[in-house]
Amino acid sequence: ETLDALADGMRLWAAQEAAGEPMPVNRYVGLPASPAKLRRALRDDLLRQAATLIDAPTPWLRAGALAEAARCFELRKWPTWRHMESAPLRASELEAMLFEARQFGEVMLDQRQIHRILLP
Repeated sequence: ETLDALADGMRLWAAQEAAGEPMPVNRYVGLPASPAKLRRALRDDLLRQAATLIDAPTPWLRAGALAEAARCFELRKWPTWRHMESAPLRASELEAMLFEARQFGEVMLDQRQIHRILLP
């Protein structure tokens, strides 16, 4: 499904008329405009997935719990794990998700930043 969408976008991009400035390929395949924006989108998606692992009565409290978990991860786990290809087997599911998110950017964000990421 993903490869089909990518192939369709590439076909549309390749079929552009020569008139005017051609649109960048990323617009046709649904990618953000820059690698930095893509990394942020991937990190944010993984943080949303990580938030589903936290049991909290409100989205604001879930964001606070995730912010604290991310802070602890960034300060305690990441310095040791950063050279690993994947989270160690002893990692919790939440730690493993934060490890994946950290591959795309810093996860030590404050509650407000995480709350904005979690909003639909």
